[in-house]
Amino acid sequence: MSGCVPAKLAAAFTMGEIAVLTAIARQCARSGVCVLPVDAIAALAGVCRRTVLAALAHARLVKLVLVKERRIPGRRSLTNVIRIISPEWLAWLQLGGGRKKLHPTDNQAFNSAASGPPLRTQGEFDREKRKIWAKGAARGNEMRL
Repeated sequence: MSGCVPAKLAAAFTMGEIAVLTAIARQCARSGVCVLPVDAIAALAGVCRRTVLAALAHARLVKLVLVKERRIPGRRSLTNVIRIISPEWLAWLQLGGGRKKLHPTDNQAFNSAASGPPLRTQGEFDREKRKIWAKGAARGNEMRL
């Protein structure tokens, strides 16, 4: 397992719950806490809200996260504040959480790892087709592309 949740901790959760914990971990890595509503976490993880609630309950039970409810009497409550408290999980996130940190425009990592020649762009492919067609037309051959 390589992701935002270490394999030792992820072994106790289902795949849907791991997706929920990953969404929470990425938010915590950005700002220190996760204040997203349950529906937003469910949308990021690609699961239903019931799976989010089950994952949070299970994570609370095994002391991975601390969930602070912000109730307001007589009005709608604010979103919960979710904080990761597991030392093992925090250390994993500080190491990079199993993710490579690449700049969006850095394509050198992909080109060096690729086996074989680099892929051609559509423009290069079209230019090669035109050259082949021009050679065939110069010899008097009719070519269909």
